[in-house]
Amino acid sequence: PAQKGYFLPEGFTVDKSNDFPAPYSFVLTGYRFSTVLTQKSLGYSFFDNARERRICSFYGDAHITENGERLFMVVDDKYHDLCALSERVKYEKGRVVYEGEINRNPFSVTVVVSPKYPLKLIKVESATPVSVCFAFKPVMGDSVSPVNGIEALPFEKGNNKSLLFKNPFGATFPEGCGFGGVCGGRIESKGCCLWGEGSEILFFLGACQTETGA
Repeated sequence: PAQKGYFLPEGFTVDKSNDFPAPYSFVLTGYRFSTVLTQKSLGYSFFDNARERRICSFYGDAHITENGERLFMVVDDKYHDLCALSERVKYEKGRVVYEGEINRNPFSVTVVVSPKYPLKLIKVESATPVSVCFAFKPVMGDSVSPVNGIEALPFEKGNNKSLLFKNPFGATFPEGCGFGGVCGGRIESKGCCLWGEGSEILFFLGACQTETGA
């Protein structure tokens, strides 16, 4: 079989020019929060328990890309999935970096998990200013598919704009509160979309045991 990647002192680089019969996954974990990423997606994140306290939907099927956390670069009204279209992925200590090019514009997506707080940071960098949408589908529980009836409420503090969401219908995480936000961008409560513009954009996603903690 063709080589799927190569090791460097910093970690393992996935060469996406090869075929992958199954996802190459990597786990970043911190304080009560973890995220599972693959070579072509942001995967899914969870609080304490990977099955019962998922933050967003995740099907676990290699042939389905409609998972609950996706990054899109918007060019001429066309949405380009940055993780899916990246040319290489670097699995390193404490971070994952997706690298690629869209319309001759190089980009990178860096994902890290905080060691002190239950959240992850997603930084998008590009050679020229771009418009990027971070779209997510909350479940806040053990559901695989998106849950109807979850209300996302806007919250703003300083330059950060975010959405708070809970699942009062869930049995496994009814008291938990998730949050997703963007630094210096804008939010769309309907559809849970965060928008950022520029050559460096920072998003975040996390959850807490209670709404007060979030």
